[in-house]
Amino acid sequence: MVSMTIMSVLMSGVISFYLQNVKSMYASEQRIRLAGQIKRLSNELVVQASRSNQFVLFKSARATDFDGSNAAPNSNNSDRQVINVSDPTSPLHPAGDFVVFVYYEIPKPVNQAFHRISKLEGYFLSTTNAGGIGQLKKVVIDLSAAPSTNSIESILTSNWSTTAVFTTYFPQARGLATPEVVDGSPVVDGGASSRMFYMSDARNVIISGQVYSSVKDTTTSDSRTYTDTFSFNVTPRT
Repeated sequence: MVSMTIMSVLMSGVISFYLQNVKSMYASEQRIRLAGQIKRLSNELVVQASRSNQFVLFKSARATDFDGSNAAPNSNNSDRQVINVSDPTSPLHPAGDFVVFVYYEIPKPVNQAFHRISKLEGYFLSTTNAGGIGQLKKVVIDLSAAPSTNSIESILTSNWSTTAVFTTYFPQARGLATPEVVDGSPVVDGGASSRMFYMSDARNVIISGQVYSSVKDTTTSDSRTYTDTFSFNVTPRT
C-alpha cells in the first residue's frame, strides 16, 4: 500500500509536469506564429507602400464610407479621412479601419491629361463596430489592363463585388490607434473608438493593432487564446 501510494504521488507529479510543459510549448508556438504573421504583414505593407504613389484613408470598409455618398469636410467632396492642412493651428489626425494604396500608370501616356490608376491595394478591418474585433483583410483591384481616370471611390464601389480579390490576413484583430478627428470633426474626451490605421501626416500612415491566435471568444480569459500587438509606419513614394 505504501509503495502504491508513493508511486501514485510520483505519477501525479510526472503527469502534472508533462501537462505544464505541453501548455508552455503550445503557448510558445502560438506566440511565434503570431510574431511571424505580424512580420509578414509589416514587410508586405512596407514594400507595397514604397511602391505605391499615394494612400487614402477611409473610416471603414462599409460601402457608405467609401462610395462617395458621405463627404467629409476638407476632403474635396469625398469620403476620405484627411488632415486639414489649411488650418496649421489645428493639426488633428484622423484614423480609420480601411487604408488604400494607389498605383498610377507610369509613365503617363502623352495623350492623357492626368495619371490613370492602374491598381488599388487596400487593407481593412472587417467589423461592423468601430473599435470592434474582426478579420483583417486585403483587397486588390487590378486595372493594369485598362487604367482608369475615375475616382478612387468610384473604382472601389464598381469593382468591390465583381473583380476585387480578397485575402484574409488575421482571423481576429482589432485596431489600437485613437483618432483625433473623425469625418472632419475633432474627437472630444476620447469619445471615438480605436482604429487600425492612423494618418500621422499627409504622407505617412501608422498601422497599430492587436491580433489574436484563436477565433474563440476573445472577450474571455480562454487560456487557448493568445494575443500580440504591433505598431509600425509606412510611407508611399513620391
